[in-house]
Amino acid sequence: MIATGTPDELKATIGDRLDVELEDPAALDTAATVLKTLAGTDPTVTADRLSVALPGGGFRLFDVMRVLDRAGIAAADVRLRRPTLDEVFLRLTDRKELVR
Repeated sequence: MIATGTPDELKATIGDRLDVELEDPAALDTAATVLKTLAGTDPTVTADRLSVALPGGGFRLFDVMRVLDRAGIAAADVRLRRPTLDEVFLRLTDRKELVR
């Protein structure tokens, strides 16, 4: 046994993720700075998307959108998602992917 708790308790140990798709990829650097300030960690950046782990919860999607808007960043899509139990397992066992 490596962990105990309800599924929600186990998911809370990882925290939520914020995924942002930008309308203008030229805003990636600014958006990355804003998300780093918001979350306290560097986001993962791809062509026109950013993803960052959010510490502890308490983030509302509306508040995230407000911060992005104030920084002049137009988002095509913003998602706040909880981790899956598979992601919890991988984190707890320090694995990169599931072995099937």
